[in-house]
Amino acid sequence: MEVSIFIDGKEYKAPKGENLLKYMLSVGIEIPYFCYHDRLPVLGSCRLCIVLVENQNRVIPSCTLQIQEGLRVSTQAKAVKENQAYLLQAYMTRHPLDCPICDKAGECDLQNYGALYGPQTQIVPVSALEKHREEHDWQSDYLEYYSNRCVVCYRCTRVCDYINKAKALYVEERGFDSNIVPTVRPIDTSSCDMCGMCVDVCPVGAIISKPFKFWSRSWLLKNEETVCLNCPTGCNVELEFGVGDWRSKAQVYRTKPGKELDSCAKVFFGYDMLNDNRIKEPITNQNRFSFSEPIEIINKNFKEKPMAVIISPFMTNEEISLALEIAKKSSSYVSSVISVDLIPFLKAYKKPIAHLDDIASKNKFVFIGDDISSVAPVVSYRINGKVYKTSNKKSRDDKFKPTYIDIEKIHDVIDKDTAIIVDVYSFRYEEASKLGNMLNKIEAPVMPIPLQTNALGLYEALKDIPTTDIGLILEMIKQGEIKSVLLFGEDLFDYFDKDVVFDAFKNTKLTLVTPFKSELSLLAETCIPMKLTGEKDGTIHTLRGLKKVSKVLPFPIDDDILKELPKLAGIGNSFSYKEGMFKTDYKKEVSVYNSSWILEHSKLLQNLENKNKEVMINV
Repeated sequence: MEVSIFIDGKEYKAPKGENLLKYMLSVGIEIPYFCYHDRLPVLGSCRLCIVLVENQNRVIPSCTLQIQEGLRVSTQAKAVKENQAYLLQAYMTRHPLDCPICDKAGECDLQNYGALYGPQTQIVPVSALEKHREEHDWQSDYLEYYSNRCVVCYRCTRVCDYINKAKALYVEERGFDSNIVPTVRPIDTSSCDMCGMCVDVCPVGAIISKPFKFWSRSWLLKNEETVCLNCPTGCNVELEFGVGDWRSKAQVYRTKPGKELDSCAKVFFGYDMLNDNRIKEPITNQNRFSFSEPIEIINKNFKEKPMAVIISPFMTNEEISLALEIAKKSSSYVSSVISVDLIPFLKAYKKPIAHLDDIASKNKFVFIGDDISSVAPVVSYRINGKVYKTSNKKSRDDKFKPTYIDIEKIHDVIDKDTAIIVDVYSFRYEEASKLGNMLNKIEAPVMPIPLQTNALGLYEALKDIPTTDIGLILEMIKQGEIKSVLLFGEDLFDYFDKDVVFDAFKNTKLTLVTPFKSELSLLAETCIPMKLTGEKDGTIHTLRGLKKVSKVLPFPIDDDILKELPKLAGIGNSFSYKEGMFKTDYKKEVSVYNSSWILEHSKLLQNLENKNKEVMINV
């Protein structure tokens, strides 16, 4: 229902009950604020967003007001301007004013508001040497806290409590002595999972990212939004990068969550893998083919039959279609690692799967599997209600204080307000099929969470195609039944012991499509670049449904040779297939920092992984 309100004398039609500050920002009215954030509970602590309520002749923080019929407010009244200037003077009095060395300079709210709304001279005679609050060392390689810069807006603690739910931060002391401190130190090995949202929501430079510290300035970087390709959730993410001119090097410097605060460590600190150790053009194994072009070697390899095409669930739907075209024309065996878990589960489940929007409104959740919060952290941000869990294995899911329940008894807790979330990687072969059959008989939305970005899209592409079990494919390669392989990605290392993979490929003609220079790339006869987040256009089927991904990074990656491969594949019109399975019992320990082979190429994430492993060993 819309009502009439008046802001600075102008009439607006606004939704009744809407937050006034939120509405004013939505219609382009500029007003300063620190503590307010659209995704966080209202606090009203900074008092900076005050307006004069003419109906009552008093100044009130606009973030605490709900829109009602006839509301009249002024953002320009003398009392408003004087109070805002006074508040900013109070903030500036104890702020160190170290903008030249602060990473937040150029995008700092205090810096901007001081210029726009605050006094331009310091009235209170406090010297820079007196501007000191007790410092707190978070004992972190990733996050750094400057107490003197803090404006005590509580955004960081609220985002940690209400969005991430890690509860890794709290406020110590009160008033001017207030400080933001970790519940456990070092924070790197606490309940904090390094989502980076505390850095992003901080309106000043009180919490900064150490890996970004002193590397660049915000105004020297370009900012573009795309979709993260590091897990199946499909979150929007902003990439900030330099283009290689006088301002900054041609690399990604940092990432930021979108406006919905959908961010996790996989992208916030995993961006370094976009810069390091990359294959950016087709290359040949120089030890064996020093004078040959990649296309020549691929052409020879494709003539070696039988051939297998192994497709990565990190590829876009368009890349999957290209891979299947190659496989069909070359009459190849088709396989993927999802033949181990997702395919048997979904073929048995049969019903349409739920997506994130379908479960967000529920107030009871059943987690099936080992660690939902590590595989897809942002999914856990949408969980608000009672959690039951079938696995009592220690994991990030412990932040929900779940009630453990036998998987055979989940019927007892299911009602119309319940959603079921499945960590698919926890189940294999017949076990996955059995689970799918069981959930098919339950009337509740079921959302399966695979490890990979587009596993759901790959399933749709393969469900009507004869797909040979991936373990059987590796055994056929090892036995010499398959002579040539086109392998997309290195997903095999998430499902098979490294020695098994290398043993299979050591005597075959391997064409590898991969983003990184790796041990496997040294074994391949030819390597073709595989693009990652921000490097390609296409579509993917995520936990949010179908999403379009965009190429926003300008760095050249030459994978044009992929478009030529169907021409080399032959004139076949069918897929090869072999019945049977060769099971793998290998299962990696999944954490938020290493949930896929791609993340294992981020040095920042692997340092976090190793630190947390050491803590677990010493517990």
